[in-house]
Amino acid sequence: MALPIDLYRSIVELIADSTSTLIALATVSRAFQSEAERVLWKSLSFPLYREDETYITNASLIDPLTTLRTRTAKYVRRLMLLGPRRGDRQPRSNILRDEIIHTVSRMKNLEEFLIESAHGLGTQLAQITFPSLRHLIVHAPLDNSLVDFIIRNRSIRLLDMSETIPSDGLSINDAASPARTRALQALSIRADVVESLLWHLSSVDLTIVFTILDNRDFSALQTEAKSPLPVQILRIIGLRDIEYIEALERLAPILPSIKDLSGATTSETTIERFLALMTHFPQMTKLHLVYEGVMWDEKFRNITSSLVTSCSCLEVCHIWAWSEAYHEKWTASRAGPDYDFEIRQAVEWDRDPQPSPASVWPSS
Repeated sequence: MALPIDLYRSIVELIADSTSTLIALATVSRAFQSEAERVLWKSLSFPLYREDETYITNASLIDPLTTLRTRTAKYVRRLMLLGPRRGDRQPRSNILRDEIIHTVSRMKNLEEFLIESAHGLGTQLAQITFPSLRHLIVHAPLDNSLVDFIIRNRSIRLLDMSETIPSDGLSINDAASPARTRALQALSIRADVVESLLWHLSSVDLTIVFTILDNRDFSALQTEAKSPLPVQILRIIGLRDIEYIEALERLAPILPSIKDLSGATTSETTIERFLALMTHFPQMTKLHLVYEGVMWDEKFRNITSSLVTSCSCLEVCHIWAWSEAYHEKWTASRAGPDYDFEIRQAVEWDRDPQPSPASVWPSS
């Protein structure tokens, strides 16, 4: 007698972390097989390179690909096309790449797609539409085929091109057209490819990744400024202290709608410049700040008081203070503008190893 489908699913969910148990359970009955495969095939990765010609044969992958195409592609929610790892030299054969792209085209329920490499797949990939695709991460060099793919998949809401370098003669604006960027909820891009696409953004969660502060990164912002951007969440990665301040000084005048600022870094020598910049963000409700130096109660309260003068809507302020020997977290929070702040200090601990204060702190 067949059991209710919810019961099969509940049993499978209890052992979802054990791949070997799921594989064994899939042999018990057709119902268990279906539910186990739903978990087993949820996240996949395809390596597009191999160490040498004999490392992995075509035949060793074609059978699973056939299973995917004919039965389980509908279960795939997350897919990664992996680039070369250390020691990998040989791209896969044309036969196997054709098998991969044919299989990928059947994954109509795909929600998240990481493209480290599109070697040999670009033209075919550009013709595929994933109706449910929401999150696209591109680490491969941006070429016309990938641009066509991004434009074709209009369901994308989270676009991460923070490690993407456009090919010669290709603008990242081609991939993030006005129509595309207005539909995005989150965009992560490298500072050196910001260009004018920012002027088409809606109320997006924006991350700008710097490898080095270069005034050329802001040339488009300074020459094409027409009106303020409606960006509400901003994260700047890769800069610290004075470089961060200099970058924010260029960005702040065109971002008056910021409500959540993360990745901020400052120190004793730059804190006054940082606080002065906060007058550009009157709507800000949340701040995540790394302070390189010693923090104490009176100093933290003075900083919070200064912030509230500029940002009357501020509800949460996290400051991570870094000194020679320790790292501690200070938090000021309140239920709304009419309430007083509650001050909390986290227990300090040794800084070994020392994380980079330029990292973006989670906005939670």
